[in-house]
Amino acid sequence: MNEAEILNKIMQALPQGSQGGIVINIINTSNPQNNISQSNIILNNDINVAEIERLKNKDMPDFEEYLAKQRRSHNTVYSYVFSVSDFFSRCDCLDDSNIEKWIQILKKEKKSSKTINLRLCGVMAFAKFKGIKLNVNKLPVQKKSFVDNVITTDEYYKLLSCLKSDNKMKGYWMIRFLGQTGARVSEFVRFEKKTLEDGYIDLDTKCHSRRILVPDKLIKESKEYFAGVQGRWLFPGQKKGQHITAGGVNSLLKDFAKKYDIREEVMHPHSFRHFFAIQSLNNGVDMSLLKDLLGHGSIDTTQIYTQLSSTEQKKRFNAAVKW
Repeated sequence: MNEAEILNKIMQALPQGSQGGIVINIINTSNPQNNISQSNIILNNDINVAEIERLKNKDMPDFEEYLAKQRRSHNTVYSYVFSVSDFFSRCDCLDDSNIEKWIQILKKEKKSSKTINLRLCGVMAFAKFKGIKLNVNKLPVQKKSFVDNVITTDEYYKLLSCLKSDNKMKGYWMIRFLGQTGARVSEFVRFEKKTLEDGYIDLDTKCHSRRILVPDKLIKESKEYFAGVQGRWLFPGQKKGQHITAGGVNSLLKDFAKKYDIREEVMHPHSFRHFFAIQSLNNGVDMSLLKDLLGHGSIDTTQIYTQLSSTEQKKRFNAAVKW
């Protein structure tokens, strides 16, 4: 079963206006192409409708409330609800045996180990919520020892120059703030006017508080522009009073890639976080400080930025092998 079919079933099972409406809201706002109308609902014989109905009537709304109390983000709630709905659309009972069968199905559908593990997180969270003990291990994922698909310095400055020449100042400052703060997109969208006054923003996550610093130079140079921006947020969204969404940022970056002939594979928010990390190291920022600036839990995660990209590794390898 493909994801569109699962999404259709979620939308059928969790109608707008119910406690489960958060799922539909996330689908509609975060990913417009998934806004599938009720009239287009796909019915499949392998969908466990009875189980979906039970989820709709009791478990899923309570599960969402449980996740909310754990301060999970909207994206995490959506991901977990999607995973649980996917599981119960294929299996009748939540136990080790059925989870193993589900994993094999996902493997046959060519899902990556990382994707399967993300789905497992949702189902394991649901099992914990229901008090069900499971003994299932995540799939091994080979960690990369390098970072790929990072915007280059030339591309970064070309992009800024093009945006400034076209007077696309919202895009210009968006790129500057992404590239000079190292913020995750979920953090970046929450930058406020107050951030410029304080020189930092404190954000609470489910595990800890994180402080993101904003360079003095960036604050000074951007103040005039943001003085003309109405409301609380540095980067307002389309809806009045709301900030730009992660989907909105991604959409703008894809548009910029096409318009200014920048590689599309590097035009995603996390590319600029990688860019920030690499530039910081190249300009003498201590590894321990960079770990804190990026909000990494372990310095091992930060050390990946000291490695060459796979392209650079291959280039140097070919140059070295002369025998």
